[in-house]
Amino acid sequence: MKTKSIIAIGVVALISATGLHAEDVDDKKADKKAAAEARKAEKLAKYDTDQDGKLSKEERQAMKADKAKNKAEKAAKPNKKKKQKKAEENAE
Repeated sequence: MKTKSIIAIGVVALISATGLHAEDVDDKKADKKAAAEARKAEKLAKYDTDQDGKLSKEERQAMKADKAKNKAEKAAKPNKKKKQKKAEENAE
């Protein structure tokens, strides 16, 4: 009888823990979705020059050009972590 009670308590605890975890996962998914929607709205506001609520071919090209420019600028910047590692190696 004691073993059955312990097993029942364990099963209830397991079900409860699983339910809480599922809620956390759902909250994270909702947060990610909200963040993605915010980024989409931000891009639309920035690149939708004719204010029609969607990006035309020219507007998408402008967005891609900005993305390429930002990528090139990022690549041109020195990596601080690599710089710090080299400085530590030289100090030794």
